[in-house]
Amino acid sequence: MGEWLKIIIPLAVAIVVWSLNEYAKLKWEKHKQKEDRYKGFLESVSGFYVCAQDTRQKERFIQELRLAWLYCPDEVIKTGNTFLDAVTTGAETSDADKEQALANFELALRRDLYGKTKLTIRDFRSFRST
Repeated sequence: MGEWLKIIIPLAVAIVVWSLNEYAKLKWEKHKQKEDRYKGFLESVSGFYVCAQDTRQKERFIQELRLAWLYCPDEVIKTGNTFLDAVTTGAETSDADKEQALANFELALRRDLYGKTKLTIRDFRSFRST
């Protein structure tokens, strides 16, 4: 019986360590995929500004939001939809409300990637070059 333990214990430890390593890899890949998708959101959101109005960027943002349904938490989807509702052509939304919707969306992205954050809506700034 002692001989079996010499084989089984190291084998069991190796299997546990391998499993934990594979889980960590999967978790990192999922995080990286979200990060890449969220970069796509942030890069394309400028298409909604009055001075830009870039149809390709708008379409990219909408496509990213569609794909987000596959892996994003509810808060990201809901705040993304609220942002789109605010910037939709013909929407009677003030610029301040549009900025608020964007800030809420970006904060939801951050929370999903990093969990809790000390940043709030008041910390959000939207800068554009002139």
